[in-house]
Amino acid sequence: MKKNIILLFLLAFGQILQSQSCSNITATDIFGNTSASISCGSGACVELTTSNIPTTYLTTSYNLESQNYSPIIPFNQGTPLNANSDDTFSDIIPLPFNFCFYGATYSNIVISTNGFITFDTKQAGLASNPNILENNPSPLLPQNSIFGVMQDLIFSTTSGSDIYYSVIGSAPCRKFIINFHKARIAGCTETSSSQIVLSEFSNEIEINVENKVLPCSASKFKESLIGIMNSAGDSGLSPPDRNTGIWQSGNESWKFLPSGALVKPAITWRNASNQIVGNTATINACPTKSEKYTVILDYLVCDKSFKISDDIDITYNQTGSAPVINSPVSFTTTLCDNNADNTELFDWQTNISQLITSDPTVNIRYYNSLSAAENGGAGLASIRGGKYQVYARVTGQNGCYIIGIVNMTVNFLEKIEANDIKKLYCFDGQEDFEVDLDTIYPEMLITPRSKIKKVSYYLTLEDATIPNESASVPAKQLLTEDGNVVTYVYYVRFENFDGCFTIRKNYNRTEKSHH
Repeated sequence: MKKNIILLFLLAFGQILQSQSCSNITATDIFGNTSASISCGSGACVELTTSNIPTTYLTTSYNLESQNYSPIIPFNQGTPLNANSDDTFSDIIPLPFNFCFYGATYSNIVISTNGFITFDTKQAGLASNPNILENNPSPLLPQNSIFGVMQDLIFSTTSGSDIYYSVIGSAPCRKFIINFHKARIAGCTETSSSQIVLSEFSNEIEINVENKVLPCSASKFKESLIGIMNSAGDSGLSPPDRNTGIWQSGNESWKFLPSGALVKPAITWRNASNQIVGNTATINACPTKSEKYTVILDYLVCDKSFKISDDIDITYNQTGSAPVINSPVSFTTTLCDNNADNTELFDWQTNISQLITSDPTVNIRYYNSLSAAENGGAGLASIRGGKYQVYARVTGQNGCYIIGIVNMTVNFLEKIEANDIKKLYCFDGQEDFEVDLDTIYPEMLITPRSKIKKVSYYLTLEDATIPNESASVPAKQLLTEDGNVVTYVYYVRFENFDGCFTIRKNYNRTEKSHH
């Protein structure tokens, strides 16, 4: 048997940490006011925006995080299943809302007396095998399931143990909770309690474990499992040291967060006459009288439409005027083009706004074109190299605005350029394999090595960007992990003598293959 090791050096792009939320939105003006006034006369507009926008992601993949132990409800609360049995699946239990799991939508579950639930409703009323045969994922495990905690358990109405299920909250932020309360470990006197929580809209999964003791010597099946697994048995996720094995725990909690593509809502703004006046998060509202505007966010999640809305009242009169500003103004700067992408994050407020006005009460946003400034919106957060104009939209507290011109001259220092690279290594899968990153990075560089002051390696993009030098790792890395497919990721930071840097991602994939 051989292992194939593929080393890919790819351009590193920033990643946004994904976290779901389920909350009410808020319609405001750009100053954050939940009601606004406009006093600029006929033809004037006020920028309205939406905050607290909920986020949710497709369930094609998941991230896992540990969280503070805090059960949603007591473990003996809910509708009792009257689980007076061993190694059985319940009848089909309808969910109060559609739930997405590994890219599919479900409206029913089945509960196993062995501490897990499945979306495979064909198992209803059948026997549930207590023997955990493989690590997650595996086709030999119960498929399309949430294990929380899967183990060999016995429930008895005479012992006070039972399974409970319940729903709390209101749409679209409900939670469906399955409690396994004081189940006896088969062959032992010790008990275990745990909780599975399904969240509407976000499709998050929580597993709360009150106690999970080690099985006694008389226990026949001693393995336990926390995790999730898809319907094919080829994709799953378990916490560290909580995959199939003999372990104990207590007062711990895990959350499985969908990490697929962001689900973007359809946005609609309407006036009091129910006319559509915009379809973006921020709009220009141009009333001719006092008016109410409503923003509606419509998400398609788990084959169901979720609509969330809020209102804002605009008071209209014709007594005000726009702010007085300096225009045009000029700004020149020289800085690094980190990552050689001709763009850098830029603090427009600190660097430019003081050139335009000294009035601290106005709101200023910057745009690439006059039409974009007229339309409003979030504005620029970065600069690019070269000579060009940007347009500053300056809005007063009365909602009146004026647009000024900024002549930009942005000089970037010499950038560090590098190519992506792919390398393949074959070796005996029985031995560990050492990779020397220092021998590979020169092949990546377009920029001459003589202009590189330092090369360092990190395990996260955040540490490489800061840089957090205490988190850097040696160039020589020993690849030791076994498995059919194992992935190693390193972030390579190149620095020059001007202090500029470029980061590339070193993606290492090991695969076992027969020869």
